[in-house]
Amino acid sequence: MKKLTILLTFSVLLAFGACKSKKATSKVADDGTVIEETSTTTVTRKTTKVPLEDVLSRQEEMYTTLGLTEKEKEKFRAIETKYAKEMRIAKDENADDKEAMYDALADIQEEKEGEIERLLTPSQFEVYKVELQKMREERREKRN
Repeated sequence: MKKLTILLTFSVLLAFGACKSKKATSKVADDGTVIEETSTTTVTRKTTKVPLEDVLSRQEEMYTTLGLTEKEKEKFRAIETKYAKEMRIAKDENADDKEAMYDALADIQEEKEGEIERLLTPSQFEVYKVELQKMREERREKRN
C-alpha cells in the first residue's frame, strides 16, 4: 500500500513518457558465426499530465499552510526538485519491473520525507503529512 501511495504522489508531478527498449535476436551464419541483431521498439504509456500551473499552485498552498518563510520555501523547492529527478530516473530505469520501481520510489520517498522533516518544525511536519494525505485522497477520487 505504501509503495502504491508513493507512486501516486509523484505521478502528478512526473508523467511517464515514451521509452525505448532494445530487443536482441541471434542468428547463426552458415560458417557458425553468431550474428546478434538489435532493434529498438518504442513503448508508449498513457498518462494524464497535470498542468504546471496547477502543480505550482498546489505547492504554494502547501507552503502557505505550513507557514514557510521565503528561505524555507527555497530549501523546500530544492528538496522537491532533487527527489523529483531521482524518481524520474528510478521510473525510467525500472519501467519494465513495477515491483522494483515501487521499491525504488519508496526508498526515495523515505529519503525525501527525512530531509523535509529536518527542514520543518515537528508541528509543521505533522501538518505536511496531513496535507500530503489529503492530496493523495483527492487523486484517488479523481481516478474513480
